[in-house]
Amino acid sequence: MGNKGKSTSDRIKRARQHAADATGLAEKKQQEIDQLRRQLAAFTSKASQTSATPPQRGTPARRTPAPRPGREQQPDQEEKGDTPDGSNENSDGHVTKRITSFPC
Repeated sequence: MGNKGKSTSDRIKRARQHAADATGLAEKKQQEIDQLRRQLAAFTSKASQTSATPPQRGTPARRTPAPRPGREQQPDQEEKGDTPDGSNENSDGHVTKRITSFPC
């Protein structure tokens, strides 16, 4: 049985070199991440100071309802509702009688 040509010390040296390379790469990537975070923070703070949310956009808490026409702005319609005899005319034209007392 022969030796495969690599001594233990060669493998240790190679493993240490891989570890050093990986550490260097990790440090470089961490620096890139930190730089991107700084850029993002600067971008978002500038954007929030200068931009305005257009109407009907944004989060529901910031939305403002669109103005609805008042009674005076609506087209003329026959008034629906309570009649003098206590009945109520529904939107479909059906008249219902309001019960004011219940039998015992």
